[in-house]
Order: sequence, then structure tokens, then C-alpha cells
Amino acid sequence: MNAILGDQDISRIEKLVLDENQMVDAYIDEQMIFIQRQDLQTREAVLVYMAAQLDSMDLVEEGFLDAVLEREEIAPTSFGNLVAIPHPITPKTDKTFIAICTLEKPITWVNKQVQFVCMLCVKKDSQEDL
Repeated sequence: MNAILGDQDISRIEKLVLDENQMVDAYIDEQMIFIQRQDLQTREAVLVYMAAQLDSMDLVEEGFLDAVLEREEIAPTSFGNLVAIPHPITPKTDKTFIAICTLEKPITWVNKQVQFVCMLCVKKDSQEDL
């Protein structure tokens, strides 16, 4: 995949998601999908909200939000096409999962517009093929 998704990349993702042999659904839980949030107007608000939701489900350890914010300071995770894929600078979870948040309207995420946020959390010391 390219960092900035083009038509060919999107087609590859669709193929992988629709392929029954893929385990994409093993990483996504309905409780970690937050749709059409209208109250989140900034990158920080989105990250604080998502971290708080994951913390309330006991999925992340202390310092998770700080690790995500530190990663964002090094290089923002907005990639164009209204997508951001934030993640902690180092793994901070006991399992690998994806949390999704869609926004009612796009927000400015440093220098790109974002409306689909996919928080990637990789298990500590993981060797999984993602």
C-alpha cells in the first residue's frame, strides 16, 4: 500500500476485506466503532475521545493517549482522502485491534482534511502479520 491511498490501493483493500480467508473482522469490534460524531471538531478532541472510550473498555494501558499524541507530533497520521490512522508511538495494548470513528464533517488534521479515523492498536511484542 502507498501512504496516500489511490484507486489501486483502495481496490486492493476492498479485495482483502471481501476475501473470506482474511481475518479483518477479528480486529474490529462493534463497540469500537463510533459513527457520525458531530461534537468532535479537532484532532485532539478525536484522540482524547477515542482514547477515553478504549480506556473505559480496559483495552489500553496508562499513557496510551500520551503515546498517540507523541506519535502525532513526530509525523501526523493524516494521509489524504479524508483518512487518518493514528496509533501510539510504541504498542500499548494487550491485543491487536482497530477502533473507528467517523465524523459528521471533515476536520483539519494538521494540514489535511479528515473524516474517517482508524485508530490502530498493535499488541505489545506482537509478530502478527498486519
